[in-house]
Amino acid sequence: MQTPVFLTELQVPALAGSVGAVFTLLAERSCTRFRWFGGSLRHHTHTEPVPRIGGLAVCSAIALVWMLAHSAIGHSQWMTTLPILLSALPVLCVGAYDDLCYASPSAKILSQLAGAVILIAMSGDLHGISGAFALLFVAPWLVIATNSFNLIDGVDGLAAGTAII
Repeated sequence: MQTPVFLTELQVPALAGSVGAVFTLLAERSCTRFRWFGGSLRHHTHTEPVPRIGGLAVCSAIALVWMLAHSAIGHSQWMTTLPILLSALPVLCVGAYDDLCYASPSAKILSQLAGAVILIAMSGDLHGISGAFALLFVAPWLVIATNSFNLIDGVDGLAAGTAII
């Protein structure tokens, strides 16, 4: 089956980035309008209330575009991204809770490990990497990468903008 021109491998990520930018802007405006801000916590760098649910906007955009691409292109070509979407759910849930309330560092690490294990379990053979090696080295690497990305979350729009890109 030939891929439609409007859903090539370059255009789907571009569409997800565009939808992510729009969803992030809508999330920011909704949070400001309805005063949905997380409380000021010690580890947050902002002195004024800031909308903190950009991750929900970006993940929603990626999931929406994935569903559109999946329905337009078909099952086989886009099913490889399903493990990524499902493994992001525990991290997304704990991250959104942390944005609005407070999640302990151990809760965040456990959600990231859960996401890594889900990804490894659903991916099966990771390009020849055995399951034990993946659990011992890939899962911790994913947790480190997630936390590295989280470090840039203190600057307005930097994490959301980087995720969109």
